[in-house]
Amino acid sequence: MVYIGVCSLLGSLTVMSVKALGIALKLTFSGVNQLFYPQTWAFALIVATCVSTQINYLNKALDTFNTAVVSPIYYVMFTSLTIIASVIMFKGLGSAKSNPDCHGNVWFCDHPFWNISPSQDEGHE
Repeated sequence: MVYIGVCSLLGSLTVMSVKALGIALKLTFSGVNQLFYPQTWAFALIVATCVSTQINYLNKALDTFNTAVVSPIYYVMFTSLTIIASVIMFKGLGSAKSNPDCHGNVWFCDHPFWNISPSQDEGHE
């Protein structure tokens, strides 16, 4: 469980760093060069470090547990932590109005658990 938690946390950090790096590259391509700022290079380094560490911990989790168990837990934790990180990055939901599209997130978070059955844990088909 610790492996999946670390992997999910690093995955959400990767998403936020890629968003920041994407904004910096978009500004650079539009004529405002962001490559002179150390933050741009820091985000690139964070992305590279987090992705390699995330793959390492995901492999450890898959060596320890069955894929049918790791995938849904990782999916839900990664999605939840990414949503929380986005809320923090964009300064909360105070200025945003309720969006009906966001209500579907509950279904997407619960959906992977429908694929787990006792027969998969025992190795039977």
